[in-house]
Amino acid sequence: MCIRDRLLITTPIFYANAKPHLGHLYTAVLADYTKKVYQLFGYSPILSTGTDEHGMKIYKSACKAGYNDSTLEFCTKMAGEFENMMQAAKVDYDVFMRTTTLQHMEAVNAFWQLLKDKGKIQSGKYTGYYSSIEEAFVPQKEVMYNYKEEEYVHTKTGNKLRMSSENNYLFPLGEYKRALKEIYDEGRIKLTENMKNQVLTEISSIAQSMPISRSGERMCWGLPVPEDKEQMIYVWFDALINYYTVLRYPNTSPRENELYSNIIHIIGKDILRFHTIVWPAFLLANDYPLPKEIIVHNFWLTNRIKMSKSLNNVVKAQPILDKYGSDLIRWYFLKNGPFHHDETFLEAKLYREFNLKNEFANTISRIVGSSVMKNAKLIIEEEPDLATKEFVRRFNEEATVVYSLQANPVRSVEKLVGLMRVISKYIDDMKFWSMGEEKMKTVVGTVCEALRATCVLLYPVVPEYTLKAMEFFDMKKEDLNISKIKIEVHKRKEVRFNYKAKNSAFIEKMQNDCGIICLLNFIR
Repeated sequence: MCIRDRLLITTPIFYANAKPHLGHLYTAVLADYTKKVYQLFGYSPILSTGTDEHGMKIYKSACKAGYNDSTLEFCTKMAGEFENMMQAAKVDYDVFMRTTTLQHMEAVNAFWQLLKDKGKIQSGKYTGYYSSIEEAFVPQKEVMYNYKEEEYVHTKTGNKLRMSSENNYLFPLGEYKRALKEIYDEGRIKLTENMKNQVLTEISSIAQSMPISRSGERMCWGLPVPEDKEQMIYVWFDALINYYTVLRYPNTSPRENELYSNIIHIIGKDILRFHTIVWPAFLLANDYPLPKEIIVHNFWLTNRIKMSKSLNNVVKAQPILDKYGSDLIRWYFLKNGPFHHDETFLEAKLYREFNLKNEFANTISRIVGSSVMKNAKLIIEEEPDLATKEFVRRFNEEATVVYSLQANPVRSVEKLVGLMRVISKYIDDMKFWSMGEEKMKTVVGTVCEALRATCVLLYPVVPEYTLKAMEFFDMKKEDLNISKIKIEVHKRKEVRFNYKAKNSAFIEKMQNDCGIICLLNFIR
């Protein structure tokens, strides 16, 4: 595999101060979907995720949970919760990165030292409004005074702010304002148009410098600044370097290894600034390659308010996964999730969809009992009629639309629903059960080919279910390639399937093993 066919897809490393909620789960599912789409096109993507385990919020959460003398033990427990979520959601990650590892510490120190050697880190005094919940200084334009509560708050989050003045190490962020603007104007980092406009607005008002350390008196749990143990490295500096730790930096060179320039970050919009401004500025300062793309999603809401651990309005991820299973959750998330704009999560809606008809398995069950499925294959004995040719044409056309929209999961899944309707209509129109054997072979064989192709398009969305369905069609993992989505039907065409499917228990098992009764049920 050529290095240019490889890429790194990342989630943020999730803050390990509490169990994961649906916002974390959505990011992870979206990242796994993206990985699987690239796999269909022949790439060999690496998916990294993990936990951000430094900062005062982590320390306080550990103490509150009774881990007063072992913050690391608390972090290990929380990291396990996130790994369990990934596994339950069938997120096929390759690397789970924890910021408390020695490997990560070495990467952070090396990145910091190079910036310092280049004169990009200077000590100085920084004064500004600080959010302890976000563990970040807030830009002046996002500060508002709440007269009712007589306090300053962050306009974007509503979090309380306090004026803070500290001696820190500073990074000259303002030096990169022009370069950052050019990057997004020229499309050197791919962003959607609306997010690009938002980033350009942010760039126009960035401060001249930003603190990248905190006083050790105010932050006792983190990585110390090299050669200055009284200062701790700012948690966001620490966290962002994880993307390089994954690639074994500094033992590999960003300037020589092409994988460093083939990075796709998948994030929520609440951390847009850190990934689109701060992180690229750090990379520019060290003369390192920029990420290829940043995919930014919106928020799940509860009662029209963003889910947040600090607001205590989160829906925990694991109970929902345990209740409904990975495939239903993935389908619901990718079809209805906050990809374009904020969306309200309603379990009642998910539950209603849970009880609807399983269109895909039902389609299989409609053909499995046909008299022509006697062996492990059937051979189409005659040239397809005009209705079948028209179906093949329309199916290929619709399948092409599905894959062309895969960068946008909401629209792609909508079109996938339409594709299933095309198959169902063909079956209804042809009424193959009343046909002679030769014509029946043509229709049943054509439906089998269409469902095989549909499996390829389903795989990034509902992988567990798809693998079950592939067993019916005697498909192998290598069949999961975008080249397989167009079908051909002609005389002497051989159509394979799994002979075990003659046993109706196989279909029932295919449904029940996924933990759901429905899959493409949502199309009605």
